[in-house]
Amino acid sequence: MDNEKCNTLKHGFNSPKKRNKAKLSRRRRILRWTGILLALFWMILIFRFSAENGQQSGALSDSVLQTAVDLFDRITGQDLNGAMTPKLTQILGFCVRKAAHMTVYCMLGISVMLTMFTFPPAIWKKAGFTLLICAAYAGSDEFHQSFVAGRGPSLQDVCIDSLGAAAGILIALLAYCVFDTVRRQP
Repeated sequence: MDNEKCNTLKHGFNSPKKRNKAKLSRRRRILRWTGILLALFWMILIFRFSAENGQQSGALSDSVLQTAVDLFDRITGQDLNGAMTPKLTQILGFCVRKAAHMTVYCMLGISVMLTMFTFPPAIWKKAGFTLLICAAYAGSDEFHQSFVAGRGPSLQDVCIDSLGAAAGILIALLAYCVFDTVRRQP
C-alpha cells in the first residue's frame, strides 16, 4: 500500500491536509464577508452623508470644527475662539469637509481591499480593481449630490475621494505585508 492510501485509512477522508484547506477556506469566507459588510457599511454611510442638504452638511462641518477648536482650547489652554475670523473659519471648514471625504473613502478602500485579498488575482490587480471600484462609487456619489438641495457634483471631490481610497489601499497592502511576514515566520 502506498503512503497516501495508508494516511487515508489511518486518518479517514478528513486528513490533516484537507482539514487545513477547509480551515483556510473558512477563514477566507469569513474575511470575504467581513470585507463586504464593512464596504457596504461605508457605502451606506457615504450615501447618507451625501443625501444631507447643503445646510445640514454645513452645520455638521461647523459642529466638527467647533469641537476641534474647543478641544484645542482645553489641551493648550489658549482661547482659539477669539482668533477665529470668518475667513479662517471658512478655510478650516473646507479642510474639515475634505478630510472627512478622505477618511470615509480611506475606510472604504481598506474594506474593499480586505475583500479583494480573498480572491486569486495578482496583488497589483486587486489594488487597481479596488481603486476603480472606489473611484466609480465616488463618481456615483457626486452624481447623487446633484439631486440634493444646496449640493452639487464636484470633480475635485471625486479626486479627493479617490486619493483617500488610494491611501486606504496602501494601508491595507502594508498591513497585508506585515501579517504575511509574521505568518511565514517559523
